[in-house]
Amino acid sequence: DYAGRHFGELAAKALRRSCPPPTAAESPDANSGPQAEPAESCYELDGDLDLFGLPNLLQSLNGSRVTGRLVLCDESGDELALVELAEGLLMRCASGPLVGENALFQLLERPAPGRFHFASDPSAAEGEPHLGQPIDPLPLVLEGLRRHDELQQALAIVPDGALFEGTGAKPTLPDSCEDRERARGIWHMVRAGESPESCELRLELDAYSVRMLVSHWVEIGALREKAA
Repeated sequence: DYAGRHFGELAAKALRRSCPPPTAAESPDANSGPQAEPAESCYELDGDLDLFGLPNLLQSLNGSRVTGRLVLCDESGDELALVELAEGLLMRCASGPLVGENALFQLLERPAPGRFHFASDPSAAEGEPHLGQPIDPLPLVLEGLRRHDELQQALAIVPDGALFEGTGAKPTLPDSCEDRERARGIWHMVRAGESPESCELRLELDAYSVRMLVSHWVEIGALREKAA
Protein backbone atom coordinates (compact mmCIF):
# COMPACT_ATOMS: atom_id res chain seq x y z
CA ASP A 1 0.00 0.00 0.00
CA TYR A 2 1.38 3.44 -0.91
CA ALA A 3 -0.86 5.43 1.40
CA GLY A 4 1.12 7.92 3.46
CA ARG A 5 4.43 7.13 1.81
CA HIS A 6 6.40 10.39 1.47
CA PHE A 7 10.06 9.42 1.54
CA GLY A 8 11.22 11.16 -1.64
CA GLU A 9 13.29 13.68 0.32
CA LEU A 10 14.93 10.85 2.29
CA ALA A 11 15.78 9.03 -0.93
CA ALA A 12 17.18 12.18 -2.51
CA LYS A 13 19.34 12.79 0.56
CA ALA A 14 20.67 9.26 0.48
CA LEU A 15 21.43 9.56 -3.21
CA ARG A 16 23.81 12.42 -2.53
CA ARG A 17 26.38 9.94 -1.28
CA SER A 18 29.07 10.06 -3.94
CA CYS A 19 32.41 8.45 -4.56
CA PRO A 20 35.16 9.86 -2.32
CA PRO A 21 37.34 12.58 -3.88
CA PRO A 22 40.73 11.54 -5.27
CA THR A 23 43.70 11.54 -2.93
CA ALA A 24 46.54 13.99 -3.38
CA ALA A 25 48.57 11.29 -5.13
CA GLU A 26 45.71 10.68 -7.56
CA SER A 27 44.99 14.37 -8.22
CA PRO A 28 46.57 15.94 -11.32
CA ASP A 29 49.42 18.37 -10.70
CA ALA A 30 48.18 21.93 -11.11
CA ASN A 31 51.41 22.79 -13.00
CA SER A 32 51.55 19.74 -15.25
CA GLY A 33 49.41 21.09 -18.06
CA PRO A 34 45.75 20.73 -19.01
CA GLN A 35 43.55 19.27 -16.30
CA ALA A 36 41.55 16.11 -16.90
CA GLU A 37 37.78 16.36 -16.63
CA PRO A 38 36.59 15.22 -13.19
CA ALA A 39 35.03 11.80 -13.15
CA GLU A 40 31.25 11.70 -12.97
CA SER A 41 30.03 11.17 -9.41
CA CYS A 42 28.97 7.62 -8.79
CA TYR A 43 25.92 6.99 -6.67
CA GLU A 44 24.93 3.97 -4.70
CA LEU A 45 21.79 3.49 -2.71
CA ASP A 46 20.48 0.51 -0.76
CA GLY A 47 17.31 0.32 1.24
CA ASP A 48 14.02 -1.17 2.21
CA LEU A 49 11.65 -1.06 -0.75
CA ASP A 50 8.57 -0.84 1.44
CA LEU A 51 10.05 2.04 3.44
CA PHE A 52 11.15 4.19 0.50
CA GLY A 53 8.31 3.24 -1.85
CA LEU A 54 9.05 2.66 -5.53
CA PRO A 55 7.23 5.84 -6.70
CA ASN A 56 9.31 8.07 -4.42
CA LEU A 57 12.47 6.20 -5.30
CA LEU A 58 11.93 6.66 -9.05
CA GLN A 59 11.06 10.31 -8.51
CA SER A 60 14.30 10.88 -6.64
CA LEU A 61 16.41 9.07 -9.23
CA ASN A 62 14.73 11.04 -12.00
CA GLY A 63 15.29 14.33 -10.17
CA SER A 64 18.95 13.49 -9.57
CA ARG A 65 19.40 12.70 -13.29
CA VAL A 66 21.45 9.62 -12.52
CA THR A 67 22.51 6.95 -14.98
CA GLY A 68 22.61 3.40 -13.74
CA ARG A 69 20.74 0.28 -12.71
CA LEU A 70 18.11 -0.19 -10.04
CA VAL A 71 17.69 -3.81 -8.90
CA LEU A 72 14.62 -4.81 -6.87
CA CYS A 73 14.77 -8.01 -4.81
CA ASP A 74 12.20 -9.88 -2.76
CA GLU A 75 12.64 -10.67 0.93
CA SER A 76 14.59 -13.83 0.04
CA GLY A 77 17.08 -11.84 -2.03
CA ASP A 78 15.82 -13.11 -5.39
CA GLU A 79 15.70 -10.49 -8.13
CA LEU A 80 12.22 -9.14 -8.86
CA ALA A 81 13.01 -6.49 -11.43
CA LEU A 82 15.68 -4.46 -13.16
CA VAL A 83 15.21 -0.79 -14.05
CA GLU A 84 17.79 1.08 -16.12
CA LEU A 85 17.97 4.87 -16.25
CA ALA A 86 19.90 7.35 -18.37
CA GLU A 87 20.17 10.81 -16.80
CA GLY A 88 17.00 10.04 -14.86
CA LEU A 89 15.04 8.88 -17.90
CA LEU A 90 13.66 5.37 -18.15
CA MET A 91 15.59 3.20 -20.60
CA ARG A 92 14.46 -0.30 -19.70
CA CYS A 93 12.33 -2.10 -17.15
CA ALA A 94 11.99 -5.88 -16.85
CA SER A 95 10.18 -7.99 -14.29
CA GLY A 96 9.75 -11.69 -14.98
CA PRO A 97 8.27 -12.04 -18.48
CA LEU A 98 7.15 -8.39 -18.54
CA VAL A 99 9.17 -5.58 -20.10
CA GLY A 100 8.69 -1.87 -20.64
CA GLU A 101 5.63 -0.10 -19.28
CA ASN A 102 3.81 -3.36 -18.47
CA ALA A 103 6.67 -4.34 -16.16
CA LEU A 104 6.70 -0.95 -14.43
CA PHE A 105 2.91 -0.94 -14.09
CA GLN A 106 2.97 -4.40 -12.51
CA LEU A 107 5.58 -3.30 -9.96
CA LEU A 108 3.43 -0.31 -9.02
CA GLU A 109 0.09 -2.13 -9.11
CA ARG A 110 1.19 -5.00 -6.91
CA PRO A 111 4.05 -3.72 -4.72
CA ALA A 112 5.99 -6.42 -2.93
CA PRO A 113 8.18 -6.09 0.18
CA GLY A 114 11.89 -6.44 -0.34
CA ARG A 115 15.03 -4.40 -0.89
CA PHE A 116 16.57 -2.34 -3.65
CA HIS A 117 20.05 -1.42 -4.80
CA PHE A 118 20.92 1.37 -7.20
CA ALA A 119 24.40 1.83 -8.64
CA SER A 120 25.49 4.32 -11.27
CA ASP A 121 26.71 2.74 -14.50
CA PRO A 122 27.22 4.67 -17.77
CA SER A 123 26.56 1.51 -19.80
CA ALA A 124 22.90 1.64 -18.74
CA ALA A 125 22.44 4.44 -21.29
CA GLU A 126 23.52 2.17 -24.13
CA GLY A 127 21.34 -0.11 -26.23
CA GLU A 128 17.74 0.11 -27.38
CA PRO A 129 15.19 1.47 -24.89
CA HIS A 130 12.18 -0.76 -24.23
CA LEU A 131 9.77 2.06 -25.14
CA GLY A 132 11.54 3.23 -28.27
CA GLN A 133 13.24 6.18 -26.61
CA PRO A 134 14.27 7.27 -23.10
CA ILE A 135 11.20 8.68 -21.37
CA ASP A 136 10.34 10.52 -18.18
CA PRO A 137 9.19 7.81 -15.74
CA LEU A 138 6.97 10.11 -13.69
CA PRO A 139 3.88 10.05 -15.96
CA LEU A 140 4.09 6.24 -15.95
CA VAL A 141 4.42 6.29 -12.15
CA LEU A 142 1.27 8.40 -11.84
CA GLU A 143 -0.61 6.08 -14.18
CA GLY A 144 0.67 3.08 -12.23
CA LEU A 145 -0.58 4.57 -8.95
CA ARG A 146 -4.01 5.17 -10.48
CA ARG A 147 -4.07 1.56 -11.64
CA HIS A 148 -2.98 0.40 -8.19
CA ASP A 149 -6.00 2.08 -6.58
CA GLU A 150 -8.48 0.71 -9.12
CA LEU A 151 -6.93 -2.75 -9.01
CA GLN A 152 -7.67 -3.04 -5.28
CA GLN A 153 -11.38 -2.80 -6.07
CA ALA A 154 -11.12 -5.28 -8.93
CA LEU A 155 -9.30 -7.81 -6.72
CA ALA A 156 -12.32 -7.91 -4.41
CA ILE A 157 -14.34 -9.21 -7.39
CA VAL A 158 -11.57 -11.17 -9.14
CA PRO A 159 -9.33 -12.54 -6.37
CA ASP A 160 -6.22 -14.58 -6.97
CA GLY A 161 -7.02 -18.22 -7.63
CA ALA A 162 -10.60 -17.62 -8.77
CA LEU A 163 -12.02 -19.40 -11.82
CA PHE A 164 -15.01 -18.24 -13.82
CA GLU A 165 -17.65 -19.53 -16.23
CA GLY A 166 -19.97 -17.89 -18.71
CA THR A 167 -23.60 -17.24 -17.80
CA GLY A 168 -24.92 -17.03 -21.35
CA ALA A 169 -25.24 -13.25 -21.17
CA LYS A 170 -23.54 -11.30 -23.94
CA PRO A 171 -20.22 -9.77 -22.85
CA THR A 172 -19.56 -6.14 -23.61
CA LEU A 173 -16.31 -4.20 -23.47
CA PRO A 174 -15.71 -1.14 -21.28
CA ASP A 175 -15.62 2.19 -23.10
CA SER A 176 -12.03 2.60 -21.89
CA CYS A 177 -10.88 -0.62 -23.61
CA GLU A 178 -8.19 0.28 -26.16
CA ASP A 179 -7.26 -3.19 -27.46
CA ARG A 180 -10.52 -4.92 -28.29
CA GLU A 181 -8.86 -7.89 -29.97
CA ARG A 182 -6.78 -8.62 -26.89
CA ALA A 183 -9.86 -8.20 -24.69
CA ARG A 184 -11.74 -10.79 -26.75
CA GLY A 185 -8.81 -13.16 -26.32
CA ILE A 186 -8.94 -12.71 -22.54
CA TRP A 187 -12.69 -13.36 -22.59
CA HIS A 188 -12.26 -16.70 -24.38
CA MET A 189 -9.40 -17.76 -22.09
CA VAL A 190 -11.27 -16.96 -18.88
CA ARG A 191 -14.54 -18.50 -20.08
CA ALA A 192 -12.59 -21.66 -21.03
CA GLY A 193 -11.44 -22.02 -17.42
CA GLU A 194 -8.09 -20.21 -17.28
CA SER A 195 -7.38 -18.16 -14.19
CA PRO A 196 -6.68 -14.42 -14.43
CA GLU A 197 -3.10 -15.13 -13.29
CA SER A 198 -2.67 -17.57 -16.17
CA CYS A 199 -3.92 -14.94 -18.63
CA GLU A 200 -1.45 -12.42 -17.26
CA LEU A 201 1.46 -14.81 -17.67
CA ARG A 202 0.52 -16.14 -21.10
CA LEU A 203 -0.23 -12.74 -22.58
CA GLU A 204 2.58 -10.98 -20.66
CA LEU A 205 0.24 -8.36 -19.23
CA ASP A 206 0.07 -6.51 -15.94
CA ALA A 207 -2.65 -7.45 -13.45
CA TYR A 208 -4.75 -4.33 -14.07
CA SER A 209 -5.12 -5.04 -17.79
CA VAL A 210 -6.71 -8.44 -17.06
CA ARG A 211 -8.53 -7.98 -13.74
CA MET A 212 -10.40 -4.85 -14.80
CA LEU A 213 -11.87 -6.67 -17.80
CA VAL A 214 -12.83 -9.75 -15.82
CA SER A 215 -14.39 -7.68 -13.03
CA HIS A 216 -16.39 -5.78 -15.67
CA TRP A 217 -17.77 -9.03 -17.07
CA VAL A 218 -18.67 -10.24 -13.60
CA GLU A 219 -20.42 -6.99 -12.78
CA ILE A 220 -22.56 -7.06 -15.96
CA GLY A 221 -23.43 -10.70 -15.36
CA ALA A 222 -21.57 -12.26 -18.29
CA LEU A 223 -19.26 -14.24 -15.98
CA ARG A 224 -19.74 -15.83 -12.57
CA GLU A 225 -17.21 -17.38 -10.26
CA LYS A 226 -17.17 -21.16 -10.28
CA ALA A 227 -18.15 -22.89 -7.09
CA ALA A 228 -15.25 -24.37 -5.15
